[in-house]
Amino acid sequence: MIKHATLVAAHVYAVPPVEVFSAWADPAAKARWAGGPPGWNPRLDLDFRVDGVERYHGTRTGGPAHTVQARYLDIVPSKRIIYSYDVLLDQVRVLVSLATIEFVRHGRGTRLVHTEQAAFLTEDDTSQLEQHMRNALKSLEAELGGHTAGGEPRP
Repeated sequence: MIKHATLVAAHVYAVPPVEVFSAWADPAAKARWAGGPPGWNPRLDLDFRVDGVERYHGTRTGGPAHTVQARYLDIVPSKRIIYSYDVLLDQVRVLVSLATIEFVRHGRGTRLVHTEQAAFLTEDDTSQLEQHMRNALKSLEAELGGHTAGGEPRP
């Protein structure tokens, strides 16, 4: 049975929307912050444009291979990114999702809102995707210089 879920994660960054957006658009930057947890061996191919494709493949020691295949549907620089993607674990499709990333001016910084409308094709718990979303937004913060919403460097 397919399990459907809408998941939302938000984070405030101390830098303007153009800088946060750039971290999504630049292949080298995205590979640094979206490469997965320590111990993974990720490969990211990014064609960041409408109808462009992103492919991610990573494996942790002793775990299944994770393959993410995305297609960019709508991009408005510094405003939004909309893409669809699927996730395969050892070549078995386990998730299909529509993701919307919104960049909203928040004082001198940016409030990023990441919304997923996901279809889980296995009995997996949705909390893993929710945790992944939160971890990615924290990794993005480190990529942006480790500044909190107040503009102070992280310890």
